[in-house]
Amino acid sequence: LVHMLPTVAWSPRRNLTFGLSGVIGYSQIKGNPPSPTFAAPRANLKMDRAWGLGAKFGLLWDPYDWLSLGFAISSPVWFESFKSYDDVIRSPVNTPLHTQFGFAWHVDSQTDLAVDFRYIAYSHVTVIGKSPDAGGFGWEDVRALLVGVQHRLTERWILRAGFQISDSALPKEHAFAGALVPGHPRRGFG
Repeated sequence: LVHMLPTVAWSPRRNLTFGLSGVIGYSQIKGNPPSPTFAAPRANLKMDRAWGLGAKFGLLWDPYDWLSLGFAISSPVWFESFKSYDDVIRSPVNTPLHTQFGFAWHVDSQTDLAVDFRYIAYSHVTVIGKSPDAGGFGWEDVRALLVGVQHRLTERWILRAGFQISDSALPKEHAFAGALVPGHPRRGFG
């Protein structure tokens, strides 16, 4: 899965910037995954491709020298269906709507602290959000808190650290079906 984002940005003032992107999605599959009835797929290891389209919008505002505020929203990326694997993947594999807002506190000229809140609407994507008995993976929407700090040691060296805490996209009752696709980590640090 790849998203390409041709983007335009506009700054009507020195402390305010808007961005708009078209999202061109490309996805491919080649495999021998079992169908919902555990029959071999008709595609039999044939490469299949799907294209998708979506959009993103964001803004960054610096109301004070010590504070930056940001907001971004991304539409779903609506993909065409995989034609060769339509017996296994019965709906397009769209990527979900997500939105994020946050702030950065510029503690001093070398140190920044950032806090973001993110929402990902997995349950609204048919192949991901439907229950496994209906051909999906049963994922639920995710809300996440992300916190990070960076400190500029020199012009060339910057130290960064952060962590994320979020809901689980995969409810316990769908854990077996969810083992077939990569998950969404509930906690992380870097």
